[in-house]
Amino acid sequence: MSLMTPLKKRIIKKSLNKKNKENPFNQTYSENYQIVLDGNKDSINSHYFSAHNQNGESLFVRRAERGDGSIELWCCYHNQDTTYVNTVQHFSNGDKNSKVELIEEAKQWKFSFSGEVCKMIKDENGIGQYSDEKSLMSVDADFNATTNIFDFTYHLDPSLMAAAVAKEKWSNEFFQALQSMNQIHYEQQGIVTANISIDNQKIEFESIAMRDHSYGTRDWAYMDRHIWLMALVDDKTSVNTNMVKYPHLEHLKTGYYENKGELMQLKKITDMQEIQTDGHVPGVFNYQVVLKNKEVFNITVEKEIEIPFEYDGYIVYEGIAKFTINNKIARGISEFGFNKNQERWLFK
Repeated sequence: MSLMTPLKKRIIKKSLNKKNKENPFNQTYSENYQIVLDGNKDSINSHYFSAHNQNGESLFVRRAERGDGSIELWCCYHNQDTTYVNTVQHFSNGDKNSKVELIEEAKQWKFSFSGEVCKMIKDENGIGQYSDEKSLMSVDADFNATTNIFDFTYHLDPSLMAAAVAKEKWSNEFFQALQSMNQIHYEQQGIVTANISIDNQKIEFESIAMRDHSYGTRDWAYMDRHIWLMALVDDKTSVNTNMVKYPHLEHLKTGYYENKGELMQLKKITDMQEIQTDGHVPGVFNYQVVLKNKEVFNITVEKEIEIPFEYDGYIVYEGIAKFTINNKIARGISEFGFNKNQERWLFK
């Protein structure tokens, strides 16, 4: 560590605290945000709902609008026997297959999907492959919040961001790169209830869940690698961990622990380099989270299946997983993303 690193960390932390004080999270604006269709393919308004119950069922839907009018769409229903995923995942000029609707700010959302899905084939490594077996699926769902919103700028302990920024070599180009990828990103826990129809089969689904809303600028191909781990324990308890490697910011780590609705900040997170991967979601791996109150979580992740979603220059593997947190069982998402240029996975 450079002798300048602690000083740089203090400078960034002070700057972030000042920025948050002057520009607090605007919940009303964010909840009602609508993307401007100005032709900018890198601007995004993404809504993601992810529900995982202890019966082995999972449902996730992601609908992301781009400034050029295109839509990125994921819809997956998974149980212990099979997994269904939508076949058309990119629409160049809007889509009529899905909808996300705000009912009450920070309280209730509705989301829906109707369209063709395929049955995934899982290989011996738990990697999902798209099959030729097609079905029609519809999802009509409600998300009802059980916790407050967590915004990754305003509510996050600035020490985590400051630590990542302090490790980098500072220059005008570096700070311009930081600004260029600016996003508002927040999450919230709740309960999802859904009516799901797959061909003639009717499924009544209910589960603890979380939602993720982000808007701003996102260029998938600019990212080198990322890991997102979301373990849902109950409707008000979760452990969230994010690790991202950008060309300009290699060691970004963020996250939080929510215990019965009470927010607890993280002090230390396992480094991305310590989680071994071959370009997919590992079958089993371990990581550690230390809270600011010094409580330690030793976490084991066991993949149930991973589903690939491919973009220009980048692949996201959405892993559905079981988590063991200090002997407590949870389920959730183990998401790994990789740039197609493998040289960019390496750290300096």
